[in-house]
Amino acid sequence: MQFFKADIDDGVIYVTKNPQTWMKVSKEKAIEIESFLAASDPILIRSLKRISKTSKLARKEHLALYPVVKLTNRCNLTCPHCYIEAPSSMRRGKFDLEYREVKNFIDYIIDVGSTMNQPPRTLQLFGGEPTINKDFERILGYARERGLLVRVSSNAVDTRKFQSKAFSELYKDGGVEWRISLDSHVQEVHDHFRPRSFDQVVSNVRYMASKGAFISIKAVVGPHNFSSLVGTIYFARELGATQFLYSPLSMTGSAARMKLLNKVTTRMITEKMVAAIEHDATLGIFLQSSPIARYLKLIYTRDAGILPRVQFHINHDGRVCPQDNLFEFPEYHFGDIVTGDYGFDKLCEYQALLEEPAVCEACPVSHYCPRADYADLVAGGLDSTKEFSVCSDIRDNVFYLMSLGQRGAALTRTILGQ
Repeated sequence: MQFFKADIDDGVIYVTKNPQTWMKVSKEKAIEIESFLAASDPILIRSLKRISKTSKLARKEHLALYPVVKLTNRCNLTCPHCYIEAPSSMRRGKFDLEYREVKNFIDYIIDVGSTMNQPPRTLQLFGGEPTINKDFERILGYARERGLLVRVSSNAVDTRKFQSKAFSELYKDGGVEWRISLDSHVQEVHDHFRPRSFDQVVSNVRYMASKGAFISIKAVVGPHNFSSLVGTIYFARELGATQFLYSPLSMTGSAARMKLLNKVTTRMITEKMVAAIEHDATLGIFLQSSPIARYLKLIYTRDAGILPRVQFHINHDGRVCPQDNLFEFPEYHFGDIVTGDYGFDKLCEYQALLEEPAVCEACPVSHYCPRADYADLVAGGLDSTKEFSVCSDIRDNVFYLMSLGQRGAALTRTILGQ
């Protein structure tokens, strides 16, 4: 039996891929367990199969679950770390998708998903700043009319719009999640990357909450706001948000061109989250949508559900891409909704490789990995065995969470509300 071994302070972690599972044992037991693994001991194999993980890999029928539509590449902020601002992100001078184009795509994605018995669950409206698109309200209304849950990723800076009567009506709809960017509860820290926007965002989020909006807060974590992260979680809850999530600063788009170095690792963020939740268990449920929740679910439960890495990602100029970090690269443009070409066959063709490229197949913790930077594929190609730039960071985080053992299991129960 093939297995991977990782030494930790208080024991040894063994990871197997067939069956797909892992175990933490004491250093005293490690020699015995390792001999059983090396000999493919049938009793041990049967035991491992009983705790093996259900595959999280998506198949063709899952392509329509979580479509993303970038309504515009225009924005009312100029954040230097924005990964949308890439040199090849503009084409034909087109900046906004039109109502008809998005309406037709919504009809298509519902039809194709229903045909495969996996209808879309959530439509994400993205940008730029999606609310700038002149057809935003019509598009949102049509998606809800068709029964889709909608997530709007916004900076919530425009007070005139976000405190308007029209938007106040939208806030009454619990089927719309407003995912608002807020990097810190400290004004100068938030404004470091999102200049002169803190007061407006806070005022607008408070107003939205008072009108019943379903709000989640997201922070992009880097050296500028790492120390204030836990305080921001409490602040987001006080503002009226129902969920808080975060992501490490992504080295794509403007961030890559400006060489903004992110010295905050995934594990550093996770360790901070672990300490915060163990100190205050009430934070657990508030972090159900965050990366630590996804990692723990993959590691400490048998069936974490399907986690598609490939979906319909519609760029602001209509191009269809399989993953948001690939929209810059023409070789990953599979269709164009402007012309009614949705690229389904091409997406299917690439899905298997993009869901688990060669480098992921060789990685011992690929099952427990919720992300990768697919922009790296441009350098190596789909068949490359060269690791992604984030692989070592993710592995370190996975082994850290595995090393928690019973603490990790308790954290999982706290976050999942079990």
